[in-house]
Amino acid sequence: MDTGSRHSLFGVFRQESGSVAVEFAIVLLALLLLIFGIVDFGHAWYMKHQMSNATREGARYGTRFVMNVAKDRVLPQNLSPTISNYILNNSP
Repeated sequence: MDTGSRHSLFGVFRQESGSVAVEFAIVLLALLLLIFGIVDFGHAWYMKHQMSNATREGARYGTRFVMNVAKDRVLPQNLSPTISNYILNNSP
């Protein structure tokens, strides 16, 4: 094999080695943006469901009533702090 052709063959590989790194960096950036976008969307979806469940539990607790000895409906006193305490202490 001729040494001149051998050097020209390795010269081709030497010139392209930098472009592979640049292409990898561009593709990696796009891939990381996609992955972090999926994770962020999943977290937003989870928080939406948590808020929905918390409001449902608060509404359910707020609609309950207590009966006194005479079987009359008695609303809980200080309803707002009670609901928020109930939701904070009993959330899944």
